[in-house]
Amino acid sequence: MTTALEEMGWDEVEAEDAAAATSLLFRAQGRALASSSILSATMIGALRPGLRAGSPGSCLLLPHPSEDCAHPRSVHDGRLRGLLPSAPTEGSVVLVPSSEGSRAVVHPVDASWVLSRAVPAHEFDKDSSWLLVDSTDEPPPSGSSLAVDWLAATSLGRWAVANEILGVCDGALRLASEHVTSRHQYGRAIGSFQAVRHRLAEAHVAVESASSLLDAVWSGPGQGTWDETPMEWAAAVVKARAGRAQSEVMRTGVQVLGAMGLTQESPMHRYVARAAALDLLLGGQARLEESLGDWLLDGTTAYPIASI
Repeated sequence: MTTALEEMGWDEVEAEDAAAATSLLFRAQGRALASSSILSATMIGALRPGLRAGSPGSCLLLPHPSEDCAHPRSVHDGRLRGLLPSAPTEGSVVLVPSSEGSRAVVHPVDASWVLSRAVPAHEFDKDSSWLLVDSTDEPPPSGSSLAVDWLAATSLGRWAVANEILGVCDGALRLASEHVTSRHQYGRAIGSFQAVRHRLAEAHVAVESASSLLDAVWSGPGQGTWDETPMEWAAAVVKARAGRAQSEVMRTGVQVLGAMGLTQESPMHRYVARAAALDLLLGGQARLEESLGDWLLDGTTAYPIASI
């Protein structure tokens, strides 16, 4: 996918308005339930200036959802366990982040070594191309280790994933709306009943509310703050808000589809699975909200996310 974007001149679009381009791309990927390595490429671009250009075709190993991904500086430590968004190309490298004291460091590892230990991450999302890497072996480095800004990469990744979650919600709401419009009961379209309309309206409000927050706090890749709010705080809030929205949307979608919503006869289950998997990536909604609460109890300033 990254190659296709380069061919269509995506770099120029991104240079013109990075925030809008990133939001558009990830939201479209969510609507289509597509699977690609674009998240890896986006986060690599935020690790360090010039790193993406110096590592063509590389992939970033992301923390497995079972790890404590809610902490902004959560990186791999000890056993190699993480997720790859797709299989790296032959001859490329996999960047493995780890913690060394107070720094975050990426270790380039030969892709063939990683792929020999990778399996499809079906428990993450069986319709995606994600791979699970789990190894106790020490990966042989294929290049010099580099100190990176993991905080910026994680924050940008959370903002991108939040957009993708809302794209999945858009698709699920469209499917639910089409169902209640075409299906009839007692001689009336299901969507004409007040209870159904209220549930769909509440789900729509949840998505639009999260979308407004995403648009309000983002000032573009590489920025240190969002409206003077630390990026790790803002990114955690928008990711948690998107996770809460998908929970509302998916409950509503399954309910308004009736019995069909609980089976594989309808594609709704694909949206439910993808949204749940993305919610856990880089910190799930519940864990992020708990982490934000811990920060406040520890004396962290309650930074404003958006001003009216």
